[in-house]
Amino acid sequence: LGDFVFAGTKKMGSLADEYDLPVNRQQRDLTVGQLLANLLPNSPSIGDRVAIGTVELVIRAIQDEQITEVGLVLEPGKLHLLPPGLSGRLATLVARLRRRPVTVDGNDRADEPPVPPRPGLLQRLRTALLRQ
Repeated sequence: LGDFVFAGTKKMGSLADEYDLPVNRQQRDLTVGQLLANLLPNSPSIGDRVAIGTVELVIRAIQDEQITEVGLVLEPGKLHLLPPGLSGRLATLVARLRRRPVTVDGNDRADEPPVPPRPGLLQRLRTALLRQ
């Protein structure tokens, strides 16, 4: 979690100078762990991220409710919501389910014609997933 790793006790002013981060005078006096704890809306958890300027700080370790290790991500990327290859399988499953109508109680309705797919839905899904 992060391109570089720092102790949570590192002064934010020092980190800001090294990476040209936009922090105010009060924030410079805090440790990296204190700053993250102040900026997060809830109790800090491992994996929580805070964007500062063009980087992200990621909590890597917590001990006794104190942030002890922080990662710095230089080029935060887009979040990939689905693992590679899953989007194709998901589209296949959606298409299969549309061809096989089922009642609420789970019984097949073989006597009814298949539900036609909405035009372009699968294509929009594929396009959205490929853009990420």
